[in-house]
Amino acid sequence: MGSNKQGEMQKTVKVKIAKINNNNNNNAKKTKAPNPPKIKTVITTKTKVKETKTKETKVNIKNTPGSSKTTIKTTTKTGQSSGSTVKLPNISIPRIPTPTVAYAQFKALKWTKWTKMVFAFLILLFFMQIVCTSTTSWVAFGSTQSHGLFRVCKEESVGSGTTECSDYQHLADFQIQMQALMMVSIFMFLFCFVYLIFWMKGRNLPLIVLAVLVEITALLIVVSASIFTDKHFCAVGRSKLGTFGWSYYLAWATSLVAIVTGILVTKVS
Repeated sequence: MGSNKQGEMQKTVKVKIAKINNNNNNNAKKTKAPNPPKIKTVITTKTKVKETKTKETKVNIKNTPGSSKTTIKTTTKTGQSSGSTVKLPNISIPRIPTPTVAYAQFKALKWTKWTKMVFAFLILLFFMQIVCTSTTSWVAFGSTQSHGLFRVCKEESVGSGTTECSDYQHLADFQIQMQALMMVSIFMFLFCFVYLIFWMKGRNLPLIVLAVLVEITALLIVVSASIFTDKHFCAVGRSKLGTFGWSYYLAWATSLVAIVTGILVTKVS
């Protein structure tokens, strides 16, 4: 009897040990394996951009052993580099010559007897044309009223000596034509003067062009003065109500001087 009880106890112990082993194996299967440590690699590069800025780039590479996935993270920082220099573009500022230098350049021009005469006549023509165009003494009606190309002047009261000038309220067609011709003549004389200066500095410019331009300008003044004469001949020549003023005669004188100047240009060599 005693041996039978011992045998049953041993079987019971073995069964319990087997159950415990089975439970341990099941628990071990259910438990997850811990994640292996990740390897982190940091690569730092510095690049100098355009000699004024430094660009710093960090590349973080995360790789997990046993896994096909690789994570790459890039961080870029841009900052001012120390000791860098900034190069400014070369800007040439024109220098204004001093009076001494300007006078030396003026004397270095191609001066001859004929160029001096043409030079002086062109300056004279330019100012004569400005004066005759801007003044109001083309035609006068007594001592109380005078007319120009752009304005009319009237005495406020007889004997007062006070004259009031105003622009024309309405312009006739011939007045518009005269104004245009006289203004173009002013700019033509100025252009001729600049043309002569460039020729005297040694530019290869034909002088025949200058002569033609001066003669054309003279023709414009003659046409303008002729239009004015035609429109005011009745008031001045027949009815004797008015007289031509000094501005009118100055315009004719300017045209004659311009014709002479054009002839002088052909003498320049």
